[in-house]
Amino acid sequence: MRDLFVKEKCHLDFFQDDTIFVITNSEHIINTFRIAKKEGDIGDLIIQFFPFPEHSSGFIEIKTNSNGELSEYPIDFLDEWTNQLFKLL
Repeated sequence: MRDLFVKEKCHLDFFQDDTIFVITNSEHIINTFRIAKKEGDIGDLIIQFFPFPEHSSGFIEIKTNSNGELSEYPIDFLDEWTNQLFKLL
């Protein structure tokens, strides 16, 4: 995953004006980017979250601070781990 942050190790077509766009539903990938933000490997990190249709239309923009903390946690965002743990209990 770290290779995405280093232009020399990743095909340059992934980047547009020093911006990379990733479409994922993986909490692991999102949190990897948050850690990279905290460790200074990447500058700005803005997440566009598209909620399930029953909750909203459009997207919610979630910003991160220098520690990788999120500006908000909308319903159904980064909740899969918690949902899985409750199933195990």
